[in-house]
Parts: sequence; C-alpha cells; structure tokens
Amino acid sequence: MQKRQLGATVAGLGGILLMASFSVQDNWFHSGWLGICGSGLIVGAYLSLNWPQWQTHNPRVRKVTWWLLGLCLVLVVLRGLETLV
Repeated sequence: MQKRQLGATVAGLGGILLMASFSVQDNWFHSGWLGICGSGLIVGAYLSLNWPQWQTHNPRVRKVTWWLLGLCLVLVVLRGLETLV
C-alpha cells in the first residue's frame, strides 16, 4: 500500500509540474504536450489513490474522475485547435 501511495504522490506532483507548461499568450491558449501528459498523470494519480472507492462505485469519486477526464479532453482539443491555427 505504501508503494502505491508514494507512486501516486510522485505522479501527482510530476503532473502538477508538467501542467505548469499551460499558459495564455497574446490572448490565445497555448499548451504543450507535456502539459497534456501532466493532466494524464494527475488523473492517474487520483485514480490510483481512490481505486478501492472506484471499484465500489462511490459516486463522488466517479464524478471527480469524470470531471478530471473531461478537463483533460478539453486541453487535448485546445491543443489540437492550436496546431491548426
């Protein structure tokens, strides 16, 4: 159990550091792929820490997880739109 908590903590902190690459430049959203990977690390860390509650269908944990995934998808879509412009 301790290794999973330590791994999730390191992944969460790494995700926060990678998400720092998101910024708004000249009134336009700018994100790097590292920021998107950071978002994935944060979702993974949250799921890792709350896996038993996820398996028991805890509505709060499931709601937060889906919100985190949704926000991550918004960032991916914005990154895709940025490459088109």
